[in-house]
Amino acid sequence: MLEEETRYADAAVSDWGSRIAPPVADADGITLETQTRPRATPQGHALSREIRNGLVAATYDLHYRQDTTVEMEVEPSVLFGVSTGNQTSLLNVDTAHDIEIKPHCPILVATGRHTSCKGRHKAGSRHISVGICVKKTFLEDLTQEHGCSSFAGLLDLLRGDVSFHYPPQSGRLFATVTSMLQAPYEGGLLVLHIESCALGLLTELARIVSEKKNDAGCRGLTRREFERAHQVRCILENNTANPPSLAELSRLVGVNPTTMSQQFKAVFGSTVFSYIRGRRLELAHQMLRSQSIPVSQVGYHVGFSNPGAFATAYRRHFGRPPSAEPRDAH
Repeated sequence: MLEEETRYADAAVSDWGSRIAPPVADADGITLETQTRPRATPQGHALSREIRNGLVAATYDLHYRQDTTVEMEVEPSVLFGVSTGNQTSLLNVDTAHDIEIKPHCPILVATGRHTSCKGRHKAGSRHISVGICVKKTFLEDLTQEHGCSSFAGLLDLLRGDVSFHYPPQSGRLFATVTSMLQAPYEGGLLVLHIESCALGLLTELARIVSEKKNDAGCRGLTRREFERAHQVRCILENNTANPPSLAELSRLVGVNPTTMSQQFKAVFGSTVFSYIRGRRLELAHQMLRSQSIPVSQVGYHVGFSNPGAFATAYRRHFGRPPSAEPRDAH
């Protein structure tokens, strides 16, 4: 929940706001904070809904005109979020060091106890994101109701204290996030759409966590080797535009470059270079569909210094030039 002094907005600036107007809570129970406050408050909207007991979904499109801290108290839960903007924010959990939340880099926070979370946003930044909060009790009820072991991986994350995880930039995750932000519905249909998207995100996260848990032995690697490969992937995905060299990567994970490369390929089926190139193009694809910045700037943001090289690589990967992608004007 946004803090009292920062939770109100001057005007709705996205499609959500144009379809759902004040009052703050409509007849369907959707919360939309679009009331006017003094000039220092952020502009935009924050929409949230507890779609089931223990499962909360939220979307944000806020422009911060001053440095702002957003606080939330969380009981044992799994929190997932992804930003579709182009600016970095910071997350602090129980006074631990700040974690950078980079654009288009999904983050999963698991806390096995009551915690205090703070999000920090710099003046002048625009934060566009989707998130869900899944309480431990909801996961337990879901597992019992459906007899599904796939949620066991998420529950296992809650056996510890507080942990941070970086899911891969799954096409399914981003398709659901985009659908949630650009929903072509109103009223009751919008409520159902939000619920289906939130459950879709939860289902995909359960699949990702479950596959990671069970995949190590199938690859002929030890648990440590498997985790090391995922550590390399996390570093790459958090530094997509400017990744470390192989030598730097190997120093970061504590193994020589050849061994690191072999273990990475065993887990992900590609070389480090091919992986980061593919991630850049996938990230560019998401940016083209969710932002209105020029195509050449998209290529630059994901690490291509030459617009021609970006266009060629994009066409080879997706079968069409980046200029052919439908654009969304936020």
